[in-house]
Amino acid sequence: MPLPVPTRLRRRSLARACAACAAAMFAAAFAAPTVRAQSTTGGTPPGTAKGLPGTWRLHTTLQRTAAVTAFGDTAAWAATSGGVYRVRIGSGAASDEVRAYTTADGLAGLSARAIAADVRRRAVWIGYADGVVDRLDLATGAVRTLRDIARADRFPQRAVTRLVSLGDTLYATTRFGVVAFDAAALVVRETYSRFGTQPASSPAFDVARGPAPGATGQALFVALDGGVAIGRADGRNLQDPGNWAVEGLGAPAGISKAGLNR
Repeated sequence: MPLPVPTRLRRRSLARACAACAAAMFAAAFAAPTVRAQSTTGGTPPGTAKGLPGTWRLHTTLQRTAAVTAFGDTAAWAATSGGVYRVRIGSGAASDEVRAYTTADGLAGLSARAIAADVRRRAVWIGYADGVVDRLDLATGAVRTLRDIARADRFPQRAVTRLVSLGDTLYATTRFGVVAFDAAALVVRETYSRFGTQPASSPAFDVARGPAPGATGQALFVALDGGVAIGRADGRNLQDPGNWAVEGLGAPAGISKAGLNR
């Protein structure tokens, strides 16, 4: 015969169960969106997979966010471990609309590491740990996959760490340096894997373009483990490590004396 449970314990167990249920409901309400698996009929809506008996939505979690970007003042995009998603921002009735994109929509992978908005071409660039880069066309939903970095097997580590869209150039910082893509032709323009006296194939983590310090014209700034690499972006051969100056804490002042005026 089962032992009787005291009334106080039964009430306490019920209270704990109710508290756990409330916590779960609160977490679900405020968590990042999830693409849930469910059977569909009558066509294939966005976010569904084909080729299986019936049509099934892909189930992924979008809670682990690696990077975010803003698409003008209309939307914010997030790269996550389960794909990417867009959130409408600004005024309007659809300001809270969320739309997820996964491999069912043509993406090359799910675990996205980097994302960049390309307002000029109405596209979003997505980078992955294996070096693959996707371009998602927002007008058509078409995805173009660039595998140039992933195929560069002379570099043992090829993960994309950041994507930056500047005019007609897409810069991808990677575990071995920086790759500059022609954003219109979808081809690699140049690869920078040596910066001044830094070790070859140094990991790069961010890139920006702005006025050259202590010199005229524009410069490219690359974040490295050993400091910031600065190279003149005025047609000089930046594949030559001698055309880069590396500055960091404790480094000598006077960047222009380190090669920017040569």
